[in-house]
Amino acid sequence: MEEQVREEGAVTEEQEPVEAAAAPVEEISAEEAPAEPAEAVLTEEEAPMSEEEPSETEAARPNLIGRNLAIKGEKFVILRFRLRSEPARENAGEEAVEITEEPAPDIGDVDLLGLKGRIGELEYTATSIEGAPVKRAFVYLPEGYSPDKKYPVLYLLHGVGGGESEWLPGGNGKGNCLKLLESLRAENKLKDFLIVFPNGRTCPDFQNIHNRFVGGKLERTPNVAGFFEFEKELRNDLIPAVEQAYSVSADRSDRALAGLSMGGMQTINIGVCHCLDLFGWFGAFSMGTDTVSGEEAGNAIAGSPYRVNGVYLCCGTADELCYPVYRAFTGEFSVAAGDALRTYKTELLPGLGHTFEVWDHAFAEFVQFAFAK
Repeated sequence: MEEQVREEGAVTEEQEPVEAAAAPVEEISAEEAPAEPAEAVLTEEEAPMSEEEPSETEAARPNLIGRNLAIKGEKFVILRFRLRSEPARENAGEEAVEITEEPAPDIGDVDLLGLKGRIGELEYTATSIEGAPVKRAFVYLPEGYSPDKKYPVLYLLHGVGGGESEWLPGGNGKGNCLKLLESLRAENKLKDFLIVFPNGRTCPDFQNIHNRFVGGKLERTPNVAGFFEFEKELRNDLIPAVEQAYSVSADRSDRALAGLSMGGMQTINIGVCHCLDLFGWFGAFSMGTDTVSGEEAGNAIAGSPYRVNGVYLCCGTADELCYPVYRAFTGEFSVAAGDALRTYKTELLPGLGHTFEVWDHAFAEFVQFAFAK
């Protein structure tokens, strides 16, 4: 396994990084983990959004439905609440709560009884799509989730052939990320945080997961083009909906964006290149072939007023589609980003291809990178 880490200054496991020029990239063993970076210093522009209610003159709240699913026997108890599209009032936070019992959401035969956390289902209006359809995202809430605490949050993106369930057990993927997450949590290695699993296509046919490769390249059908438009929905619709439905921090240092394959491409193209004001952490696992160059992404960081807490990149050496992209990207990225990139870790998995064996490993490494205690 090949791994490299670039951190600020000379950092031991006992030391906190200091505000200093970034050290050169150096080779370390696979057993060594990167030291946790110092907490980002917020500028006035980066300050978290106010928790105060908006005034009556501000725009109406978005229309959304949130559901928190808790296990009760073999069924789910669903707590529903609706925020109406109307100006905020003094009693606007007193939403009616209806409790019903329904079968598990349609993500296959989900084995959730072994998990201590909960899976929530969030429906929100995607105003960034023509016709403003209602879209769905799944949300993982850690054991002991409380609305009295503000949690960090990870937005975890799927690949070109997947949807909002791809990372989940029983979804259209083969992922084990939640079991890995809870294992790490049991070892007291992680902070508590939420994970949002959205559908990353911003287009009218966002539910269409069928794609074609022509001449070795992905055919630009409307649903594929929707991956490139997701920035609008992420910024204008999804994040506001999550922050109204759940108790999450609005501090960019508490937000992370990561994804597999096409989701890794989105993490770089959309996140690193256009959303540095929203996220402090980025993870791209087997990033897709439409990724911008490492130099372009690094220049976006270097030219931004926001410093990046960390970027983690991972790929299998037998991934014929994405390994060449990874190699070209990592050769330029950190040099172009310079001191504005606080921590940087890359990891190659010998002999592995474009599979969940890579992505589960990358997920576990990334959450320890971004959400370590």
